[in-house]
Amino acid sequence: MYQATSWYDANNTKIIVVGGAILLLVCLKHDMQSQSPRNTLPPSNWTFQLNLNTATTRELENLPQIGPAMAQRIVEFRHHLPNKKFTRINQLQHVRGIGNKTLNSIAPFLVLSQPD
Repeated sequence: MYQATSWYDANNTKIIVVGGAILLLVCLKHDMQSQSPRNTLPPSNWTFQLNLNTATTRELENLPQIGPAMAQRIVEFRHHLPNKKFTRINQLQHVRGIGNKTLNSIAPFLVLSQPD
């Protein structure tokens, strides 16, 4: 069992080091928890809409299941479309790596034009 180490100050008052150490550990734990990585997903009630015809790769990366490589493929695919624009969101299924599951997860966040 751990035995507390004690010191005495100038007035011969006993100072318990263990109590201070425990307080320090509690503070450090709290500080480490406050600096832990935050959840990068938005709250469930938060929504955004992204214009598929103007979105940058960085903006596309905010979509679920879309990483940097997939975002780049979407932008490259868009540049090969007539007028460099999507006319339907389901055209994304022609991008390598986007199937029904991915399309269904990102479609609610996509629009083809800016709201008026």
